[in-house]
Amino acid sequence: MKKVLSGFAILGCLMVLILWTSCSFFEKPDAPSGFTAVYNEADDYVELHWNHITGVSQYEVYRGNNTDPATFTEIADPDEAWYDDFEYDYYNRFYAVRAENNAGTSDFSEVVEANIPSHDSKEPNNDLASATTLNLVINNPNDMRLSIMPAGDIDCLKFYADTNHGYNISINANQCSVNNIQMTLFDENGNVVETGVAGSDVVAEIFEWTPSQNGDYILKIQSSDINATGYYIIYLIPWT
Repeated sequence: MKKVLSGFAILGCLMVLILWTSCSFFEKPDAPSGFTAVYNEADDYVELHWNHITGVSQYEVYRGNNTDPATFTEIADPDEAWYDDFEYDYYNRFYAVRAENNAGTSDFSEVVEANIPSHDSKEPNNDLASATTLNLVINNPNDMRLSIMPAGDIDCLKFYADTNHGYNISINANQCSVNNIQMTLFDENGNVVETGVAGSDVVAEIFEWTPSQNGDYILKIQSSDINATGYYIIYLIPWT
């Protein structure tokens, strides 16, 4: 008799477990909690983290320029409870995340704002005398995210160039939040060597430049509109 009762007890527990699992399977997940967005200044990206939800197949990460997630753009769908955003910009620094399972997608998490500074990591470099010194790697993009914020900001970058290499320097239009950028290349004595030109897919470019002599050169980057602000990515590629 005890064995029969014990069997019924086990069967009852299994039925409860199956019922609970079935209910969970047919319910969309709760909105993710514990959401944080922290700017990593050393490596220039935004670290996003939230609490993992059991049974979730993937998450949806959204970014926008205000506190209303309904206006945000989805930027990633990781299956882990974190995401590193390298494509941020100063204006689009608000984030939200949703969770997804077989039953549907959760509501948005709370909206969080990343603590992105209004300047880039190379500042201050606002004139030729204070230019940031770069160590370029041959056949490498040597790309970096810079800004012309606040309005009217100027970026100056110093690098060594030699006559054994050619150099491509460009700012791509599709990775730039401001389109009226100009760049001028000076030698170490302050003489103008080259000026950047705009193209179909670049805001400014100095293409296949070869220095006439070895030495330090300074690239000056600014906007023709003193009220313009925004981020851009510059590429300095020495090639053989």
